[in-house]
Amino acid sequence: MINNYGCTAYRAILPYQESYRELLGHTTVWLGDDHHVVAYPNGNPKYSQQWMNLVLVRRSAQQENESWVEPVAVEDMVKLFHTPSPVLNRIFEDLVQSPEPVFKWGLYLHKPLPYWSVDKISLLGDAAHSMLPFMAQGAGMAIEDAHVLAACLSRGLPIERALALYQKLRLERTTAVQRGSAEHSDIYHASGGTAAVRNSLLSAVNNVSPHLMNQRMDWIYSYDATKSVPRQDCS
Repeated sequence: MINNYGCTAYRAILPYQESYRELLGHTTVWLGDDHHVVAYPNGNPKYSQQWMNLVLVRRSAQQENESWVEPVAVEDMVKLFHTPSPVLNRIFEDLVQSPEPVFKWGLYLHKPLPYWSVDKISLLGDAAHSMLPFMAQGAGMAIEDAHVLAACLSRGLPIERALALYQKLRLERTTAVQRGSAEHSDIYHASGGTAAVRNSLLSAVNNVSPHLMNQRMDWIYSYDATKSVPRQDCS
């Protein structure tokens, strides 16, 4: 089942500017009322051209197409995102002047599938577990899927059994990430008093234990897909 999630996402890139230097080496997230912005640099410092990648998401009652190639007027988009951040405001100013296109698409909630494999056919990546972008794990889960699928197929089992084992090893984890991604939206897009509480808690956590937020994600980042396939067939 697919449901409109009530959010619109935008993607843009900008040539790297010296004024963005403080963002280098980091993924930076700005949280506002009903919206958030993510910025991270792309490219290799050895080359002359580097890019700042931007993903912007806001709650919206308007239903958008589930497309990544629908252009949007930059000036109209920038008006939807208000921020006290000097760096982000500089980025917005540069974005308005940039010839690079900006695209938008609607976010849709895809319910976890009960199974992926039938006979000798199976799914992986977004085809198996399309997820919202609020944990940035779509590509990561697809890479994990690919490794586990290859490991299962390399065992010499009948294909049907290999695919059943692959599904058994991956279904619980990817379903948890799908659900976690949806839950993160409530944190990112809080508004009013809820947003004020969120901001206070994040500030307090950062002052007391800056690494605590990263530790909450250890179950994702410390996972080793190369060790997830048991030595013996347990299908």
